Amino acid sequence: MRHNTALRLAIRVSLFGLVPISGAMATTPTPTISSVTTLYDGSGNPTALYIAGAGFCASSCSPKPTVNLGGTSLTVANASATSIQATLLNPTLAASYTLTVNAGNGATGAAVFDVAIDQELNAGATGAAGATGATGKTGATGTTGATGKTGATGATGA
Repeated sequence: MRHNTALRLAIRVSLFGLVPISGAMATTPTPTISSVTTLYDGSGNPTALYIAGAGFCASSCSPKPTVNLGGTSLTVANASATSIQATLLNPTLAASYTLTVNAGNGATGAAVFDVAIDQELNAGATGAAGATGATGKTGATGTTGATGKTGATGATGA
């Protein structure tokens, strides 16, 4: 019986191509949130959330991760694998919310974080001027200035 060596070799190569090699398969990042910072406008109203963490995207962030605050979807202005800036709706009331981040391009899973959003206190009116302070010590004498030009001759006296 004659064996076709080329055919046996092709079958072996094909079978080995299906076997995963340990460590060769890439792991997919899962998002984690380490901190959330509320950003405010000049009037003290919350305008955006800055979310720091990891695994928000696998490589590029297209499509971007999705952000949900207390059941409301937020617009993601910027995103990377380690940070997200999401725009808050106007108005966003001061309260505690559950924040959920669903991973973007190439990443899987979701991260959940409890966040409290406060209204910043607006600056009040400018207060009255304070009392005048005590007089300070006399300073050191300065250097003598340059001699000036000789003035014009005055009128002859009577």
